Amino acid sequence: MYFHSKVPLSFWGDCVTTTTFLINGTPSSLLKHNSPFNILFNKESDYHALRSFGCLAFASILPSSRNKFSPRAVPAIFVGYPRGYKGYKLNSLDTKKFFVFRDVVFYESIFPFQTISQNQVILDSLLDLVILIPLTNTLPNPYQNTSQSPQTPASCIQDPSDPPLVLSPDQPDPFPSVTLRRSTRHIKPPLYLSDYVTPKSKTAYLIQHHCFLLALSSPYRALINLILAVYEPQFYHRVAPYPKWRQAMNEEIKALEENST
Repeated sequence: MYFHSKVPLSFWGDCVTTTTFLINGTPSSLLKHNSPFNILFNKESDYHALRSFGCLAFASILPSSRNKFSPRAVPAIFVGYPRGYKGYKLNSLDTKKFFVFRDVVFYESIFPFQTISQNQVILDSLLDLVILIPLTNTLPNPYQNTSQSPQTPASCIQDPSDPPLVLSPDQPDPFPSVTLRRSTRHIKPPLYLSDYVTPKSKTAYLIQHHCFLLALSSPYRALINLILAVYEPQFYHRVAPYPKWRQAMNEEIKALEENST
């Protein structure tokens, strides 16, 4: 049951309970061709409700719980027979949640987990492919004459004992740098701004042109200068040169450790 349906290992409990349910309903020669369920409850087992474990199932959604644009059934996987319920235990393929439902349509020849396992094996086999790319001892020279005979493949393989390749200053660069071309297109403002007066710069009113400290009183001016002089750094490399900041950080860390926060 477990190997045929290819369900994950987390469903082992459902496999055990389903197997127990089937064994209790199977006739045995030791019980004179009666099942444990027949002897215990004195009635025959209902074999019409048996379904293939791990097969695809569609649970119908009640009309009160859906609209015209929502699906009429939920795809799920059959995982057993719940005790005390007249229905089937299903696992939703969308939400991965368990639920019990009675109005279910089964497709006992389709096993979703079996299909997923095969796809995973195919994808994992591609990871073993290794493409060997030979390392060349010399870089291609675009200025080399194409009439010369090409080198043999054996000479293109780099020997580990060879020294690293270093280009001399007189040798032309085989990979010349390319200068990016900037657009010379003239940028015009949109036509809908033609009726408005727009400033030429991005900032219409610069603060240094309209804010003066000379108009303030002497105490207030001194307070503003004091506030502007105090700088609170935001990075450690700016705090490290100052002993007071390092002491403040150590005290803060010590307080956090004492409070266990």
